[in-house]
Amino acid sequence: MGDALIAELIERLEPARTAVSDPLTRMATGVTLFLGFLAVAPGQARLAAHAIAALPNVGRAVQWRLRDDLAGAQSLGQLRVGSVELAVGLVIGLSEQAARMFGSGRIEASAIPDIVRAILRAVGCTPDEASDVADIAARNAEEFSRAEAT
Repeated sequence: MGDALIAELIERLEPARTAVSDPLTRMATGVTLFLGFLAVAPGQARLAAHAIAALPNVGRAVQWRLRDDLAGAQSLGQLRVGSVELAVGLVIGLSEQAARMFGSGRIEASAIPDIVRAILRAVGCTPDEASDVADIAARNAEEFSRAEAT
């Protein structure tokens, strides 16, 4: 079930993610959308968090896309951690923790920009860069959600 949930979310996110050309903003947009879906569905958030932690194959498609985006960001000098693999682990770990917190009701959707900024800071963005990219990602996610609703 967790595998099916993650596959469905990836399929729903892909059009919005690929519409963004900058790799760091693309990653942040994908994370923003992913967390947005989980924030409104605590049961799915719990399932996603469990699937990410317990089923390594579940995250393969996510990791492939993250790796691609983060490698692109690294080639542009936007990624300041030692390796793309470390950056992938940081993004997945922070996203998994956020999913757990959404699932238990400890945080609400209003925390998403803070989570995305924390992820961006973890991969090496300055506070200003993290804020700017998170703001763009939030706008991208909002536009995609509006378009998807129509």
